[in-house]
Amino acid sequence: FERDEGELSTWLGLALARQGRLKEADALLLPVVKLQRELAARNKSDVWLPLELSLALYAQAIAEPEHAAELLREAAAQAGKVPPQIAALPDSRRLRARIAAAQAGHP
Repeated sequence: FERDEGELSTWLGLALARQGRLKEADALLLPVVKLQRELAARNKSDVWLPLELSLALYAQAIAEPEHAAELLREAAAQAGKVPPQIAALPDSRRLRARIAAAQAGHP
C-alpha cells in the first residue's frame, strides 16, 4: 500500500514541479524518495523497485533544481539496474529518455 501511495505521490509531485510549485512538490516527494531508498537498501529480488526509485528521483530532480545533477545521476543509475525485460518496456524507455533529456538540460 505504501508503495502504491508513493507512486501516486510521485506523479502528483512531478505535476506540481512542472507547474512551478517546487516547495509543494518537494514536500510531497521527500518522504517518497526516503521510503524508496530504504526499500532499495533491503531489496533482494524486486525487479520493479529500482524503476520506482528512479522515477521518484527524477521527479525530485525537477522539484529541486539545485540538486538536479546528483539526483539525475542516481535516477539513471537506478534505471540501469532493471533487468532487460523491464528495461525494454515503453514506460522504462520513456523514463530513461526523460532522465537523459533532463541531464542534457532539457527537462
